[in-house]
Amino acid sequence: MTTWVNVTTSMAWSGVPCGIVRVESNIAHGLLDRLGPSRLRFCTWDPRQKAFTELPWRALLDRLQGQRLGGAPSALGSSAVGSAPATPVSGSRLRGGAPAVLRGHGTLARLWRRGTTLRNGAARYARSLLWDRVARRGTVVADARPVSAGCFARGDVLLTLGSEWEYGFMPVLHELKQTAGIHIVGCCHDVIPIKYPQLCLPYVVDLFPGYLRQLARSCDAIACVSEVSLRDLGTALSGMGEALPDLFTIRLGCTLPGAGGIDISSPVSALVEGPYVLFVSTIERRKNHEVLYRAFHRLAERYEPAALPTLVFVGSRGWGIDDLLRDIATDPRVQGRILLLHAVSDPELRALYQNALFCVFPSLYEGWGLPVAEALALGKPVLCSDRGSLREVGSDLVEYVDPWDLPGWVRAIERLWLDAAHRQRLADDIARAYRRPLWSETAATLARVALALEGT
Repeated sequence: MTTWVNVTTSMAWSGVPCGIVRVESNIAHGLLDRLGPSRLRFCTWDPRQKAFTELPWRALLDRLQGQRLGGAPSALGSSAVGSAPATPVSGSRLRGGAPAVLRGHGTLARLWRRGTTLRNGAARYARSLLWDRVARRGTVVADARPVSAGCFARGDVLLTLGSEWEYGFMPVLHELKQTAGIHIVGCCHDVIPIKYPQLCLPYVVDLFPGYLRQLARSCDAIACVSEVSLRDLGTALSGMGEALPDLFTIRLGCTLPGAGGIDISSPVSALVEGPYVLFVSTIERRKNHEVLYRAFHRLAERYEPAALPTLVFVGSRGWGIDDLLRDIATDPRVQGRILLLHAVSDPELRALYQNALFCVFPSLYEGWGLPVAEALALGKPVLCSDRGSLREVGSDLVEYVDPWDLPGWVRAIERLWLDAAHRQRLADDIARAYRRPLWSETAATLARVALALEGT
């Protein structure tokens, strides 16, 4: 029997890896070390063939290496912050006509046909409505043609751990389970589109209920990246009237950004020479960059702005932030004090972590929180939101602030900035007590589940 890892998300992603890409790719690495190439194989979804196809493991490793080295970062000061380039949306082009279940439903079929030339939300919105429709009807066939078993043999186990809602293969997974006799282990990163729909893109909110139904019906077991995510998933599925597959938690590892491989770019080299506060995250509404901007505005009212440390946002540009970026770009009090960096390579990210005064992470909700783990692994004090799973990541080594409490963020940032002895005490506590979780341990948990399912 063979264990497969679906790496569609990693192979489709453009640019420096985001959180879910890092999770999928690092688990794939860990499983390869754990099971070896004779037992573990990789696959990706081919929408043209409507089948999963095998991917040579060296092709995956080469792709991931290229992503992590990245290119020279795009540095955007507050005067140019409104023109930041967006990271390309992941996903594959769709080809062919609308699925049979959509025929006769003009609006959905037109959206699907438009999706044959788009890489953005139009095609995915059509698929989201389709998935929800077929899930509610108990139907799993997404096209009139039979689903090919592709690269799988009966009794094989497929681990699918990425952003599966993006690619349109969830109904196919269910049919493969029924007709090809494979076992499927899925992953729940979070259920934020259901729990907090106002923090997510509308097409994802529309898509997610159908996706979760298909996930529950397709999987023998679902790995959850935190206890919070496990509870949230159980609550969501129970509320939909879905039977729960086996749910279990995995503790995500933390791979420290690389220490070498390419030269550090000029923007990063110049930045690490001076004092700065670091926030690593996609720049989008849910991550709550706004509370940091407002806190620095308040601090600039109390102190000479030039005396403040620089506030550095590292991450690709997301959605729902146009007004925030416009405020930053036009606010004279924070001119030159807020900097955005995109396309930062792993060696550069390591240098940014290591030289920061401290790190901040004010997210409104998280299923896990890899940047908090990365900061702790490099010994950096962290000011962190107290929502979602973040206390699972930081335990008692992190200072927590309510993400909506602007005065609390002002006080906490001011203290860590001005009180070097306090920063050092926090760093000493981290050095003494923090144990960096390993991806090999994450992979070992998943390998045990996969081996238990093989051949059953």
